[in-house]
Amino acid sequence: GGAVPAGPAGLSREVAVIGGRRDLTVPPAFFIFMLSYIHIYRYTIVNTVFKALGDPTRLEIVRLLRVKSRTPSELLDHLQVAQPTLSHHLDILKRADLVETRREGQFIRYSLNMSVLEMALEFFVGMKKRR
Repeated sequence: GGAVPAGPAGLSREVAVIGGRRDLTVPPAFFIFMLSYIHIYRYTIVNTVFKALGDPTRLEIVRLLRVKSRTPSELLDHLQVAQPTLSHHLDILKRADLVETRREGQFIRYSLNMSVLEMALEFFVGMKKRR
């Protein structure tokens, strides 16, 4: 590893190690851009999660899946909705990455993706702490 070349007009540059190579230089502005992008992406995820949870039926589905994974038929046994309505709600929860699916023969089993739910809750709690 030799010296890192200076950027335009003598501005220092950060070294990015990509694929074990140290000869690629990346300007510090790139890192700032990526941090901003990650922050905006996180807001987008949290926004999508809270929109998905903004419906009583979807909240009930989440509550049911918190106990155990279930098939749509098992969910319908506990909900007062038609099958097409359940499919719509499950699709919204899937797009928010709140539920995961696993095929078991001819059935699809839905389970709760706790990591996304926890991230959204941590974000929400963090907002209160910043006040």
